[in-house]
Amino acid sequence: MENIKYPKNMSRDTVNKEGVDNDYYKPPINEVIQHDEVSAVEQVNKKDYGRSTELYNEKMLAKQWRQHFITIPQSSQIHAELFENLKKASVNIKYLCVAKEHHARGGDHYHIYIATTSQAIKIAQIHRRIMETKGDIDGSINYQQVKTANAVITYIKKDGNFLEFGTIPKRKNDPASAGSSADIDKLLIEIYNNEESLEDNIQQLKEKYPSYYTINYEAIIARLEAKENVAYKRWKPPEYNSTNTKLKPYQERIWELINTEPKTRQIIWVNGKPNSGKSFMFNYIDQNYDYGIYSAGSTASLDNAVYGYDGQGAICWDIPLNYNYADMGDALASTIEKFSDYGQTLTSRKYKGKKIQVRGHVIVFANRPILPQLTHRDIIRINTRDDETEEQKLATWNITKKLLPQGRTIWLEEQMLHGQMSERRIYHSKSDLPIEVLEDVYNQ
Repeated sequence: MENIKYPKNMSRDTVNKEGVDNDYYKPPINEVIQHDEVSAVEQVNKKDYGRSTELYNEKMLAKQWRQHFITIPQSSQIHAELFENLKKASVNIKYLCVAKEHHARGGDHYHIYIATTSQAIKIAQIHRRIMETKGDIDGSINYQQVKTANAVITYIKKDGNFLEFGTIPKRKNDPASAGSSADIDKLLIEIYNNEESLEDNIQQLKEKYPSYYTINYEAIIARLEAKENVAYKRWKPPEYNSTNTKLKPYQERIWELINTEPKTRQIIWVNGKPNSGKSFMFNYIDQNYDYGIYSAGSTASLDNAVYGYDGQGAICWDIPLNYNYADMGDALASTIEKFSDYGQTLTSRKYKGKKIQVRGHVIVFANRPILPQLTHRDIIRINTRDDETEEQKLATWNITKKLLPQGRTIWLEEQMLHGQMSERRIYHSKSDLPIEVLEDVYNQ
């Protein structure tokens, strides 16, 4: 036994364990030749166990079900021989179907359905018969428990190249339908509104959700075919460019700034009321900017922002009106500051991690002036109302600026009362004005 090479999850103790079928658990014998630190392995039985070491897991092999759905990947095994060997897996088999399909990447693969009426069958019994069949298997054999037999049988028989034995046992609560609408909707939600072909969508479903696809095969095909037969019209979003769009003065300034090379520490902070053209400017940049735009949304997470960034030339935050600056302001400012270090490499710890160099202008669209935490950076402040006069800005707040005969200036605020404008308050100094007025009108 010195030359036996056990898989990672198999030990000599497992092989000799009392009550375990040692003929099955004994792994293939390998001749190992040592050359310093390099081992050359020649498989004596010429069968490629490859990536299938997980199949030697005792817990997996001990599972027993009354209905099995099995997929053998690229295989050179003989169809009839595999079928006859599987019939011997258990005397309790009442129905067996072995279907052979041509694999898109070359070779063939098998789908197998096994059912009993009473006593369940262990995976170990089935797997032994598969591995006794001559031929190579490239990959891992997949075992699944079956709940809706009719859908599985319909699926594996679809190409017509199958061998079957016995009769399908009738079971309670085994509907002939291809699955619930909730399962199907979950499966189709990502692809139903795309414009890909039926074949591409089916392939995408098979790769992403093999279990759902197998169980819901008939319903999925019906839904996708129905979708392909309906030619919906789609609204086309407006396109903005220099020939059909006249930018406002503040938008022109943004466009001019981002068409120059970025500078380290520089942040373009654009503030203004809702519906003042900030979102329009974002879309204009998105459609016309040669260096690309990255939308960081309102994220304050450096890991998230870095993970989504791919070197675009405009790095934009769009902060909503109800943003929680009190709790998130520090984190938001820190993330924006990191991205303003043009040329620096940033790191994300999200998923497997990512490193990328900052190569763009930082632009923040907000409804308030610059965060105090960022005032030490090189800030270019742009108000969406920069092209308006002071008088026009104050008018939106129902405030009028007046010069008194004595030479003093006051700000008179009025409000609508009983259908008429009436005096509300007099501000004798600009600093007395409400903070939102100072921010909007005077950038303070």
